[in-house]
Amino acid sequence: MTTKRILSKIRGWFPKEPILPSRTTPSQAKLSKTRAIFQNLIVAFLVFVGLFCSVLLLSNSWIKIALIGLALVTGVLWLVSRGKLRSALKLVFVAVMIFSISFTAVESYLFWNGGYPATYSTTEPQVTLSMQKMLNSSVEQIVQSAEKSQTLSLLKLEHGGNITFESLNLSPARWVGGYIGIDFASKTNNAYFRFYSSDGHQYIVEPSTYGGQLMSQLYPSNQTADMALKRIDALGLNWFYNQALEIAQNRTANLSTIDSVDITITFGGAGSYQGLTLQLIGYHQTILPNGGISGDGVLISEFEPNGTLLYMSKPSPVNGS
Repeated sequence: MTTKRILSKIRGWFPKEPILPSRTTPSQAKLSKTRAIFQNLIVAFLVFVGLFCSVLLLSNSWIKIALIGLALVTGVLWLVSRGKLRSALKLVFVAVMIFSISFTAVESYLFWNGGYPATYSTTEPQVTLSMQKMLNSSVEQIVQSAEKSQTLSLLKLEHGGNITFESLNLSPARWVGGYIGIDFASKTNNAYFRFYSSDGHQYIVEPSTYGGQLMSQLYPSNQTADMALKRIDALGLNWFYNQALEIAQNRTANLSTIDSVDITITFGGAGSYQGLTLQLIGYHQTILPNGGISGDGVLISEFEPNGTLLYMSKPSPVNGS
């Protein structure tokens, strides 16, 4: 018998030291408890912010409905489940909340930064929209500056591709530095979107809903909006203004000075015509004693896109003729 085997046998005669189970130290237990509380606080924060975003901040669309529905289903299943399934559902629920927060942030950013109007100049940013600059603008390019924006692409994702042009409003610098407003509507879910820009800033988008029929539905036309805008540009806004001014001067000998002009392109009709019309209002401005400005509409007219006068309510014809 070798020496090594003898020593091993001798050791076996002595009692062995007991192996005690490992125990967590108080500091380790405290750290684990703190980590669990911190994780629960993060989850609670994500749940609160995610639900707040999806329910109150996110605009109404199929994405909002899907997020709320998915959050309810996964949330309820997470509460009633056990084991590994509970952990998996918790991760899914948190992922839905994170997506809801992220999507709302992207949507809010695009709603406040909807792209610049076609009248914006990189050499002269944020300048006022003067009356002459407005009259020399292309209405087709102004509408396309909103149609080709990332914001409208997002709206088409949320509400479908059936989003159509409804109206365009142009106001030169008067009390503010000029205003451009473009309205779009979805005929599938009664959603309405207004792109507006003031003082040369980017478009801001205001989503809303409408009831009843749109003006484009009340006054349908075989001519598309794009075709009508092209016909208006073929003549030019300045031509419409000069034409309205000439007709007004032929009606009255004491036409007030036109200091500012508002232009609205929207759906309407008069006589046998219906479709897009160009409404032009000329204002005569007076300065009030307190320094404010008062504007009276002294030239009110409406044209077809081809330049045909539909009506002129002001100035009234001489002797009612």
